[in-house]
Amino acid sequence: MAIFTIDSGLDENQTKMTQDIFKYVSLFIIFHMLVSISSLKNIGIFSDKLFNEHFISFLLLLVVTFMTYYLVILELIEIT
Repeated sequence: MAIFTIDSGLDENQTKMTQDIFKYVSLFIIFHMLVSISSLKNIGIFSDKLFNEHFISFLLLLVVTFMTYYLVILELIEIT
């Protein structure tokens, strides 16, 4: 049960599409915020070896992004 519930007034397919758009926009915003405050701003992530330290940091930021979405954002906002 979310704190804020948004009633879209749309049918099931359009509501699913709206939820998906909200999910991806939220993930992009969270990821952008994390990259902005990290040290990965101007580093070539894929330039050196296969699994260099920058790539591992990049993957950790992705994991934290998805965890934030599923553990925080979905608990705050629900679209019905």
